[in-house]
Amino acid sequence: MLILADNALTDLPPRIGRLRRLRTLDLGHNALTSPPEEVGELTGLDGCLHLHDNRLRTVPPWLGRELPALEKLDLRWNGTVVDPGLVGELERRGCVVLR
Repeated sequence: MLILADNALTDLPPRIGRLRRLRTLDLGHNALTSPPEEVGELTGLDGCLHLHDNRLRTVPPWLGRELPALEKLDLRWNGTVVDPGLVGELERRGCVVLR
């Protein structure tokens, strides 16, 4: 588990993608405008991805493809435009999506 919440982060270092055994990542309460692409390399992420209360504009489609074991995606309090197809895909797999 890695908790980086409440740090006013606008991006993450590329090496975050090396944390392949990471199961939960909390990026809530920051200033991210999109999930960093390196998050897609976190193939062990099977718990929660917290992206709530950032400045996300959209959620990229790779999020559903690259994180097949994700159990919970928290997108609340972003004003984000979320592709209903992506949300549907995640929910069909059993991922809880909080919007």
